[in-house]
Amino acid sequence: HQFTMSCPPARLCLMYDEEMEEHCAPESVTYKSHNGITIVPHPECPERISRIWEALEEAGVVCREGVMRVENGRLLTKDEFLLVHDEEYWIRLMDSQQLNQEKRDILAKTFNSIYLNSSSIKCGLLAAGGVLSCIDQVMSGTSRAGLAVVRPPGHHAESDTPSGFCFINNVGIAAQYAVTQLGLDRVLVLDWDVHHGNGTQHMFYNNSKVLYMSLHRYDDAAFFPQSKDANYDMVGEGSAKGFNVNIPWNFATMGDPEYLLAFQSIVMPIAYEFQPQLILISAGFDAAAGDPLVGYQVTPPMYGHMTHHLSALAEGRVVVALEGGYNLTSISKCATHCARALLGDPLPSIELNQANGSAVKTVRDVVETHSEYWKCLIPHQKSSTMDEHLEELNIQARQ
Repeated sequence: HQFTMSCPPARLCLMYDEEMEEHCAPESVTYKSHNGITIVPHPECPERISRIWEALEEAGVVCREGVMRVENGRLLTKDEFLLVHDEEYWIRLMDSQQLNQEKRDILAKTFNSIYLNSSSIKCGLLAAGGVLSCIDQVMSGTSRAGLAVVRPPGHHAESDTPSGFCFINNVGIAAQYAVTQLGLDRVLVLDWDVHHGNGTQHMFYNNSKVLYMSLHRYDDAAFFPQSKDANYDMVGEGSAKGFNVNIPWNFATMGDPEYLLAFQSIVMPIAYEFQPQLILISAGFDAAAGDPLVGYQVTPPMYGHMTHHLSALAEGRVVVALEGGYNLTSISKCATHCARALLGDPLPSIELNQANGSAVKTVRDVVETHSEYWKCLIPHQKSSTMDEHLEELNIQARQ
């Protein structure tokens, strides 16, 4: 496949289908957060996508010249599902649609943080199909970039089981689809959801065609999904060593300075060296200030800046797909900043202080670990060199 520099007719394609709002928690289901707070209604609610869409309309994004809507109604096929998931899992999901609600509730309780209603599986198929529609628009040259306002989310879904509000791994399928169906050799998945994308990592852990990078709250594996797989020493295996980059935050409140430090020190240098042909963003907005599940302080403009930085690569072929994020006001602002970044709009400046010591340690650990695989990272000679480099980046960020 040869991809030319010609300018696509559309600058941005948008995917939103209100039918995905039919997946909602039964009244019998309650959700208790990691710190023991019961959240009612369930945080993974239909309003997550309707409020984002309203915000995009109010900001004038939807009706703008150069913005196109992706046709609704594409259901993920079984063959597309099997790109990353098991056939036995497909059968279990299809069979679950025949159950009454009482039996669905019993089934859901056998999984980790899952609820089911009569529309859940169809909504999952629409979400994953919608992300693929965006990929097709972008890779065919019809649109430069894409924003998929979809739910249920996907990055916790494993090849054989649902988890953490996720049934079907939307971005995982999209990445493998780009490789298998579209013939790409280098796909970057950047996961900035505050939870580690365990499912996506496992799907590509020995695949050097898909570079998986994740920034997430870790707290020494105490934070969901509570697995050591999310630590920085999980780098991939075989010929794919170095193609799994975890940036695990520990025991401190992270915000714009910490995320920018990680972007400048790790994400962007590795991304430039990798030279992706397509970038998929697993865009959870739950590290944003105001999220009821987390308590981080990333501002909505920062999500725009991260999107803008990534848009410099892959000739701008970036598809942003919604994952988590549960403060309806915050996620609406965050998604709007991402859309504006993809449209090339000027972004508000961000106020930066010194990155906290915990974040600096994480960045140092990741750089030292991955300098073995990426030339762009400073070799792990003596830590004083690393400290000087991080201080220099902090000064640049504040400027």
